[in-house]
Amino acid sequence: MLLRFDPLGVDREQLGALKRLADEIAQGPLEMPDPARRWTFPVAFEADGRPQLRNVARATGQSTAHRGQVAAEMVKELGSRIAPT
Repeated sequence: MLLRFDPLGVDREQLGALKRLADEIAQGPLEMPDPARRWTFPVAFEADGRPQLRNVARATGQSTAHRGQVAAEMVKELGSRIAPT
C-alpha cells in the first residue's frame, strides 16, 4: 500500500495511529463480517452468441478441458475482485 500525505499537515500522533493500524492489518487476519450478498456470474460456452471454447482451444494449441479450466479461473478471479470474500 502506498500512503501519500503532506508531512506538514499531519502530526506525529496521527502518524502513530496510522502506523499502529497498518501494523495490525499486516498481522491479520482481519475480522470481517459475513458477506451481505452472494454474487453469481453466469458463464456459458458453446451456446449461440457465446465464446466457442473449442475454437479458442484450437487457436491456442490447448485442449478444450484446459481452456475450460483457464476460463473458470479467470471468472473466479474476476469475482474475487468485484466481490471479495
